[in-house]
Order: sequence, then structure tokens, then C-alpha cells
Amino acid sequence: MQTTAPMATSGPFWFVPAFPPLVEEGAERSEAEGGKCATAAPLPSCYWRSAPPFPIRGDGLDDRAMAQVDPIVIEVIPVELAAHSPLWVGMAQVEIARLREALGPVLVTVHHIGSTSIPGIMAKPIIDLIPIATDLESLDASTEQLEAMGYICLGEFGLPGRRYCRSNDPATGKRAFQLHCYAQGWTEIDRHLAFRDYLCAHPVIAKEYEAEKIRAAALHPDNTLDYNAAKNDWIKRTEQDALVWWRK
Repeated sequence: MQTTAPMATSGPFWFVPAFPPLVEEGAERSEAEGGKCATAAPLPSCYWRSAPPFPIRGDGLDDRAMAQVDPIVIEVIPVELAAHSPLWVGMAQVEIARLREALGPVLVTVHHIGSTSIPGIMAKPIIDLIPIATDLESLDASTEQLEAMGYICLGEFGLPGRRYCRSNDPATGKRAFQLHCYAQGWTEIDRHLAFRDYLCAHPVIAKEYEAEKIRAAALHPDNTLDYNAAKNDWIKRTEQDALVWWRK
């Protein structure tokens, strides 16, 4: 299935994940940070290839604002959800260790976010991590180290203050890991951690989110963009509750 979308006239040819970069967050601190909810994914998801037609916030949280020129063809892929895997925890920890080794003192900490970090619910089988750096300048100077790990670094990718990177499983060619890097103190970090922690601490709400995923996938099994949009209201509403709870 294909559709057209506008894009900027300049800039690189981007690989945009089928399931947008920032994800649905909610759970307690990752095991790497002394909590219960670290995970990692052995099976990545498919992706669609295009220049981004709008700034992507992630998992339906997009602003759809970059309406410029030169239409391109976007390949819309099917929704892929997988049962929660006990392997995800260890794989996230291994990747976090690799990042620490590669980035050294530039890296303050790494958080595991997204549905793969929330026990007991279905997830797109891609690990999302938030590496927090001392500052963006030092992180940008470390791009070669990330590329040596197999990551493609795409800059802000629609979110000011972020550095987005992704890597694929070399055996399957499918998406395996996504990095949403920020400098320490950046306000967006709390939003992701609050959503993750809230769902991890409230398993009934986490199951409600799983039901929302299944509902959205049933409505739009062949279109990940429509799938994300279908559950966007639930995510935004719950995110606000999560931030209030998290900041108490």
C-alpha cells in the first residue's frame, strides 16, 4: 500500500520507522537503573522508507507540521505486535552496556522505555532507549562511535533537543533498537519516564493500553500511521495522569 506525502526540498533521504521513534512510555525504572522494568527486543519490526513528511513525536504523538514541497512515495506497512518476551530485558541491558563502552564519560545514564519495558503487555518488538548525555555537543561529537555500533544517526528527526538513532538486526534487516538521546535536564525526558513508570506500577492500566493497541491494530492492520493515530488520544490522556502521579 502506498500514499504520497510532502517533504522538505533539502536534507538527507531518511529511514522512518514504521512505528515512529518516540514510543508509549510507562513503567518503573529499568533494571539497569535499579528498577523492575528493563527489557530489550530480539525481534525488530518492519519499517517504511521515506523522507519524513512531518515531525514525528512517536507512537501517534506527531505534530504533522512540515508541509513543504516535493511529494514522495511512502510505503505503509502492516502493524506488528508481539507477545511480551522475557528476552527483552537482557537484550536491553546488553545494549546499554555497549553504549556505555562506546560513549564513555559522554553518557550519564540510559533508560529503557516503551512497551518492551512494561511487563505483560504486547509490544512492537523494537527496543527503545533514552541515552542521556552530558551535553548535545559532546554527543554529536560521538556520532562515529554510534555508527561503529551499527546505528544510523538522524539528528533531531522532528523533535528539537533530541538526537535519534536506529539500528537493524543484521540477520533479518528489521529494526532492532532505537535511541532517543537527550542532554541531561531536558524536559522531554520526564514525559517518557513518567508514562513508563506509571504503566509499570499500574498493571490494570497497562492492560488497558494493551487493549487499546489491539483495538487500533484491528482497525488499521495494514497502516501503522493510522494505527498510531487511533490510540493517540488514549496515550495523551494517560500521559497527563502519569506526569501528575510521577511528580508527587
